[in-house]
Amino acid sequence: MSFLNPLGPLSIGIGLLATTAMAIEVPPPPAPTTPNSVNVGWMVFVPATITVPVGTTVTWTNVDVSNHIVTFPDQK
Repeated sequence: MSFLNPLGPLSIGIGLLATTAMAIEVPPPPAPTTPNSVNVGWMVFVPATITVPVGTTVTWTNVDVSNHIVTFPDQK
């Protein structure tokens, strides 16, 4: 008696998609070319941290198509 799993091909397809997606390495976004700037892309912030005096304007540039969120330690 043989048993055919109706989800077998689907499971294999999902596994192949997951393996393929995990194998792709995406480079970090390029470094900003202006002071007090941060580039955001592929879930990476460049530079990873930035320290500026109070009142300084920081420019955030999204270099991919995802939405990103910036939070501050003292944000309530």
